[in-house]
Amino acid sequence: MLHKNEVNLSTADLDQSNGGITKKLKMYSKDKKTNEDKLELSDDFVNNEFRDTFRKIFCNESVEGTEEIYVYHDDKKRKYTVRNNEDNKSIENENQLKLGSVVGSPFKVGVLHDVFDKSFLCELKEELGNLEWRHRSNDLYDFYQTDDLTVTCGEHVKNVQKLYGYLSSDDFISFMETISNTKLVRNRLDLAAQQYKHGGYLLCHDDSITGEKLRRKIAYILYLVEEDWNESDGGCLGLFSKDENNQPISVVKKLVPNFNTLAFFVTGKSSYHEVQEVLRKDGINRWSVTGWFYENVENTEELLKNEFPSEFTSIYDIIPKSHPLQSISLGFDTLPDEIKDGSDLLGYFINKDYLDGTSQQRILDNFLENSSIELKKFLKDNIYKELVKQLCSSENFASVWKKYPVLPPIVRKYYLIDENKYPTRDSKKGTDVADAVLKFFKSTEFSNYLTSITNLDFVKSSQEVRMFNKGCYTLIHDKVIEPEGLDVVFSFMGLKDSTDGSESKGETQWNSEKWDGGTHYIFEEDELLTIEPDHNTLSLVFRTEETKRFVKMVKSDSQFPRCEINMVFIEQ
Repeated sequence: MLHKNEVNLSTADLDQSNGGITKKLKMYSKDKKTNEDKLELSDDFVNNEFRDTFRKIFCNESVEGTEEIYVYHDDKKRKYTVRNNEDNKSIENENQLKLGSVVGSPFKVGVLHDVFDKSFLCELKEELGNLEWRHRSNDLYDFYQTDDLTVTCGEHVKNVQKLYGYLSSDDFISFMETISNTKLVRNRLDLAAQQYKHGGYLLCHDDSITGEKLRRKIAYILYLVEEDWNESDGGCLGLFSKDENNQPISVVKKLVPNFNTLAFFVTGKSSYHEVQEVLRKDGINRWSVTGWFYENVENTEELLKNEFPSEFTSIYDIIPKSHPLQSISLGFDTLPDEIKDGSDLLGYFINKDYLDGTSQQRILDNFLENSSIELKKFLKDNIYKELVKQLCSSENFASVWKKYPVLPPIVRKYYLIDENKYPTRDSKKGTDVADAVLKFFKSTEFSNYLTSITNLDFVKSSQEVRMFNKGCYTLIHDKVIEPEGLDVVFSFMGLKDSTDGSESKGETQWNSEKWDGGTHYIFEEDELLTIEPDHNTLSLVFRTEETKRFVKMVKSDSQFPRCEINMVFIEQ
């Protein structure tokens, strides 16, 4: 998939989930009599038996677990053994060294262990630390990255050049071809370094990019994390299962980064993965050097055609269906009695400060000038409190929202309201405020109010009630095009920790600086507008088809979810 804002970095961040380094293998050659600075694979790796064993496992579709390849030397003889890491059997020989691993499912991931001498990697990391790092942040990711390391030169980056020279050499590319059973081009390798700080991440994607003559074939990563890095530090590689349409479903395997391992996989339909949010808070970042090997391609058009099902958006109901506007008083038996009696409908729901003529003219002038406006404290206070109680309180939360997020994660991850389960009519009060608010927002009466403050005339609208918890987001996708219209989004939220089953007291204001979760509007590469989550706020934004929007991923530091009623009103 070609993501509009994807940068040139490897998104393969992978490693073994079952522990750290067993023993050190020296792969950094320092033969002072010949070539003092030459990098090369040790004989254990280039041995035909290792290469053949690794390839057979890597290309065996029946392998689902993780297979590990060990070597030990006895009387000058080299012996290789294969072990499933899920077996509880102890290692037969304590002198065995783990050379390689292959993760079988949901797609093959190869890992070479203890690839280089530690002193070389320390020098490499020091050089990288002295380079310029750029903050990369959009809908898909948030991390720091160097410029293209393939063109970096000078004495101050001699180890960077050494690494690039070796990885792009015919010897190493031939080795990669052998163990992965692929055919790779020479003289083309991408190389860059990344740091993921606390809160950094890279969301679901597949690394597959195809050009006119070349396409990414193998994504690789060299881990430079601290040797004590573990799963609780975050930054794991999440591997996604996929459905019958070859689209990702959820993470079914997590691989923890380990220092001095080189990991790789073949890109394509099955390689959906993410770098999970880094949780470590001691100032130690998740370091890596990443890139891709390439292959020649023919019939590029056919490759791109088969990447997504033609009915992609309709299969997953990605764009909510629009429906004709309807009067709120017709056929809604759960409405408050006051509304049925014909009393002032707008005055029942909306803060009176937004209803007089002078205020509406002020709103209209502002909207015409900026094509957007935010109306704080939009609903009357009693209505808003009851809405939050019904949809966000701890006693109702689990039953109100669906258990699983919407699919697919290459486009979105958030939770929808379960319209069959949220609180029904209160027999004592005779009112279901949540139901009434939702019906009001898609009524002709509310549409007419919008017309008075925007000068736009609407005939239909869509509505989606959604909740963004930790790790939730939406992404821009070249196959998903929202219809042009007026985005009308009502933002609301409850108390912090409202999903843990307790009536927790504390902060109730959204901290956008630490938690993200804002809605961003962009045109091509320019950011036009950001709307931050807030209590009881109605935002209006007129959006053309060329303008895209996304919700930035909600960070793990967030103390409570944010919710919204997301609507698009469409003109004739």
